[in-house]
Amino acid sequence: MLNQIETLVTLFENKKSVVTITVLLFVITFVTSLVNICFKVNIDKLESSIEELSEDKANLRAQYLSEISLDNLNLKAGEMEMQQASNDNVHRVSSARESKNFQALEARTHKKKSLKILISGY
Repeated sequence: MLNQIETLVTLFENKKSVVTITVLLFVITFVTSLVNICFKVNIDKLESSIEELSEDKANLRAQYLSEISLDNLNLKAGEMEMQQASNDNVHRVSSARESKNFQALEARTHKKKSLKILISGY
């Protein structure tokens, strides 16, 4: 009978150990699941942040390229304005020369006519 009691005690202790191990495994599994969920949430947040940053990068790149294009257009417009101003100045100088030449020619013609009138009047 003592032998049977010892066997029962041993079985009870073994059962207690098995239950303890089972509970520990369950707790470990539960904690691991919680940690896993936290990591997944953090990974999802990081992925969404990466997507937002990628979109921001694309928007900034497009804005930068458009600003460069606008700067290039402004430079070309400035060059064209300077060229036009230079052409206008050349045209004004030419016009002024032509006007002076025309006035001088007109004055000579007027003098010749006046001389002819004076000569023909005598």
